[in-house]
Amino acid sequence: MMDSQILLSIQNLTKSFANQVVLSHVQLTCARGQLSGLLGQNGAGKTTLLKSILSLNYLDQGQIMFDGVDIANGQHEFKRSQIGSLIEYPHFPSHYTVQQVLQEQITMMGQKTTPEYITTIGDLLDLDPIWNISVKKLSLGAKQRVGLARAVCTCPQLLLLDEPLNGLDPLAVQRVITLLKFLLAHNTCILVATHLFADLQKLTNHWYLVKNQQVQPITVATMTTANLQKYFGNQYED
Repeated sequence: MMDSQILLSIQNLTKSFANQVVLSHVQLTCARGQLSGLLGQNGAGKTTLLKSILSLNYLDQGQIMFDGVDIANGQHEFKRSQIGSLIEYPHFPSHYTVQQVLQEQITMMGQKTTPEYITTIGDLLDLDPIWNISVKKLSLGAKQRVGLARAVCTCPQLLLLDEPLNGLDPLAVQRVITLLKFLLAHNTCILVATHLFADLQKLTNHWYLVKNQQVQPITVATMTTANLQKYFGNQYED
């Protein structure tokens, strides 16, 4: 793959909490128009890695090169507006409608988008029936879809997702898969932490295993049910 296609390049990233190393000397790349998956048990460091990219965690050492600029530890904050994210459970002002949630995100990030793009995102995630409903009245699955819409409503170059299929019924899962395909077709770089390998494996063969402080590339051929159960134990979901 040509270097010009690499949007995210993590080099020698190490992160610890209270002298406990969580991630050690991580190397990772993700290209434009590519989905890269992070597999690992709860507590392995997947969310820590995503939060570090967003400068929600400060690194002990390492670089996070985004579009040729090191954004580690809050550097070059202007690049943050080009990153969309859904990390852990989405939170919203309880009195906001779905429309207000998205409009606030677009305004806050200072990004230009089009009504046609927002309509497309709404259609893909089936938001039209809840567009003017207060988010506090929504189900868990509906809130997850709104969180995804908020993450992508600014047309980000890089999208970070932490267990994006949590709380979704099978139809909603397929809607999210269709959304991810749409974004990949528009050259978005996507990094996803997930347990649900089976649902995402058709979108990519670019996977990393997060285990024992390390982030190692793994091939689809090695991700048999037996191996995945060995990696995850009772956390694995087929």
